[in-house]
Amino acid sequence: LASGESLYDYRKTGMLYRGAKIAVADNQYPEATGFASDRLFMILGSGGCMLMHQRVHEMEKYLGLVDGVHYVSWTDLDDLKAKIQYYLTHEDERKAIAEAGTLECRTNHTFEKRVEELKVLIKKLPSKTKKKTISAMLLVKDEFDELPRVLSQLQWADEVVMVCTGKESDQDILREILAEEIRKAEPPIKIDYFEWIDNYSSARNYAKSLC
Repeated sequence: LASGESLYDYRKTGMLYRGAKIAVADNQYPEATGFASDRLFMILGSGGCMLMHQRVHEMEKYLGLVDGVHYVSWTDLDDLKAKIQYYLTHEDERKAIAEAGTLECRTNHTFEKRVEELKVLIKKLPSKTKKKTISAMLLVKDEFDELPRVLSQLQWADEVVMVCTGKESDQDILREILAEEIRKAEPPIKIDYFEWIDNYSSARNYAKSLC
């Protein structure tokens, strides 16, 4: 089991979910339609754990996730308590839903799938809007070995903005690792640094300011 802080530590978070039978997620915007945070996909993609998510309007329509098949929805705390008790005592049902949710997520909700969807949407833009206006934004800590693969999937963008959130010296390491990619980069790559202050939004907003 993982221990300690796991905010945006995806490996550790995945370990936590795989070590649990049920992961409970609430809905920050109860009146919204089709809302889903990245937590939903992290839970489903980790495997082994059943997602119990507060009800979201038209989740099936927009995400293809079916209540009772890929996850279990709940409305209020009494409903949540009753369903937790039920699925903890009906292991076969819980496990079947967990496995179906994981398969659906890993098949239809990967980064690769999202990239392909973006490519289709960009091609549908009116010709007058197809100017160099689209940036791909990456926050990078230490997963440097994954970057060439990620960059190969960003050919649809007009520039790549890459912000290091680890040590300040990491941006120099990053430039050295990607020297060849940067030299021949199409789209061009910008590299910068943001000191991590335990606030994902601040790092994201800084990166967006460079786009």
